[in-house]
Amino acid sequence: MSPPARAAENIANAIEIVRATHTADRQVFLAETLQPTESEGAAFLPLDRPSRADKDKLSDSLVNLVLEYADIAPNLPETRAGEVLKEHSALERNSASKRVWWLKWAGKVIPATRVLRWTQRAQTSHDLLSMQTQASDSL
Repeated sequence: MSPPARAAENIANAIEIVRATHTADRQVFLAETLQPTESEGAAFLPLDRPSRADKDKLSDSLVNLVLEYADIAPNLPETRAGEVLKEHSALERNSASKRVWWLKWAGKVIPATRVLRWTQRAQTSHDLLSMQTQASDSL
């Protein structure tokens, strides 16, 4: 296996470990951190999964783009560089748009103080994923 392929596999494995840890602890963490009332929990907790799935799908797309870039970076033609940049920008816009949508949704079912705690948790997950994808800079 080539060094870039090994590095890509290592990054993908690290991301899966982070996700698995967060998934296993997520429902307990959310219940303890947000401390929703019974009705808030019934409305919010089941819909947190689709929110996470949206975020994971966008993250996967970004990781794939970063890994592709890392694989071709030394010989990247200018035209492909422009395409990669456009794809990256579109993913970032889509991610921001989805975050805003989910924050508005959450604000309808739980108080703002709990939404802030929830988004803080989401930002932490995003930061961990970003650190993993930035590791590809060393490829």
